[in-house]
Amino acid sequence: MKKKLFGFLSVLFFFCQTLSAQIESCVDGFTLYDLTIKNIPYTGKVYLRSSSMDEYQIIDSAVVKKGKARLRTKKVWIPQGVYTIVNEDHRYQLPVILNSSTSFTILTPGSSQDPVSIIGSEENEALYNFLHRARLGKVAPQELTVALETAPDSYLDRVKAIFYFSRFKQEIDTQFFSLWTRYYNFKDARALHTSTYFFRTLAEYLSDYEVSNADKRAVIDNILHAGNICTRDAMLAFIFNTIDDLRDPYYDELLLHVYDDFDKAWVPEDRARMIARKMDRIRRITPGAQIPELISHDIDGKAHSTKDIATRYTILWFWDPDCDHCQEMTPILHKMYHDLENIADFEVFAVEVNEDYDRWKAFSDQHNLWDWINLSTSMGEANVDFIDYFDIMTTPVIFLIDNTSSTIIKRQITLEELETFLKQHPNSN
Repeated sequence: MKKKLFGFLSVLFFFCQTLSAQIESCVDGFTLYDLTIKNIPYTGKVYLRSSSMDEYQIIDSAVVKKGKARLRTKKVWIPQGVYTIVNEDHRYQLPVILNSSTSFTILTPGSSQDPVSIIGSEENEALYNFLHRARLGKVAPQELTVALETAPDSYLDRVKAIFYFSRFKQEIDTQFFSLWTRYYNFKDARALHTSTYFFRTLAEYLSDYEVSNADKRAVIDNILHAGNICTRDAMLAFIFNTIDDLRDPYYDELLLHVYDDFDKAWVPEDRARMIARKMDRIRRITPGAQIPELISHDIDGKAHSTKDIATRYTILWFWDPDCDHCQEMTPILHKMYHDLENIADFEVFAVEVNEDYDRWKAFSDQHNLWDWINLSTSMGEANVDFIDYFDIMTTPVIFLIDNTSSTIIKRQITLEELETFLKQHPNSN
């Protein structure tokens, strides 16, 4: 019995060591804290707040008594990194670096023009001296880049840079994103507990139409290849969810890159199948993908197939006569169809997808849409479920197809971009 118990305890000890090593590698160490704040200019409570990825979490709280409060650990170790002391409305904020066992005093200034004083932590004292100089305009970006080049592993210098570049990113906009990975070291898991500024800025960057997807892909790759397994998985989840939440076909290639070209350990088990199905749908309608033969029916119930179209290009136009954008854009596309019919070699395969015969016929009559391939799902069952296959969430949906290979050239191209493309690819006959 003792032998079996010893064996069980040995396995348990090994498991705990392994788990401890994994946790340690994910957070680069834990910390205990004992923080005293003096000269607090408000009543109520103070809170110790963490910034993990793009979210805030309250770690601890203390009541302010006679301008003084004390925050100290209750035997719970927390990940090392940068935390913030805030008041109840979160307007008054004091960032603090918590590394290993941390105990120091913060003296808040009597005026916003005066620096915060730190007693007992050279690291935090240096941070506040820096932030004070930065507020006075006495810090140039070159100071930080030189510091990071001289001591690339300095956590303090990276934290300084994070606060500086986040606060002054508008002033140094041309340099900001190129400096990202130089100061945000994702090999150090404390990066995930440093500042929401980075993650919010990353989200802004990913959604900025003025930045090309190629540039975004390069930044994403730099970030993901720099991280250890723990930071990389967390960053993968953040980047994927940020792009996915944009719900914009413009980002489909970027979304597929994040999903297809990195391991999927970050994917939650309960969402794995749903995400995989979504990626399959996107993959089949992204530029370069081949489309199957599409068949739908006209006003007489006659079937029309995309395979019978002899032009070089086909414009797939999925629309709903009850949709405001469709009502506005369909006549514009129809006018373009006539304006360019002797210039470019193309056909329009227009399908009303709402099975609303009366509205479809009335709108088509009103705008004389019968001289292009004008079809409706109300006139007969299509060979493909267009809404499912083409992931139609809203209308109109447009695809530009190369008929020589049945491949998608563009998806959700604007009518202006479509006109430019057709004029740049005139009929060679």
